[in-house]
Amino acid sequence: MAMTQAVKKIGTLLLVAAVAFPITATAGEDEEQEIESERREAVRSAVEQGHIKPLSELLKEIQKHLPGKVLGVEAEKKEKRWIYEFRVIDASGRLYEVSVDAATAEILKIEQE
Repeated sequence: MAMTQAVKKIGTLLLVAAVAFPITATAGEDEEQEIESERREAVRSAVEQGHIKPLSELLKEIQKHLPGKVLGVEAEKKEKRWIYEFRVIDASGRLYEVSVDAATAEILKIEQE
């Protein structure tokens, strides 16, 4: 009899866990989307105020130094300045991460991944 109650308790705990985890994951995704939305708004505002260059100008600068296809871009503020990080694949299929100062378009780092 005690074994049956233990099995029922374990079953109940597993059911609760199965229901709770998707809710937690969804809440985490919502928070992540909100953070990303705030970041995009901050970047847009910085461009409008002239603090950083538009993405199109930075892409032209990258293409001068590293021809290829841009696969992704991320902007973040580091030590009071905006840095764009681009993932670029060249014609040979090599993948690079390129860090660019968003205010000056200076390429800070090109690193092969």
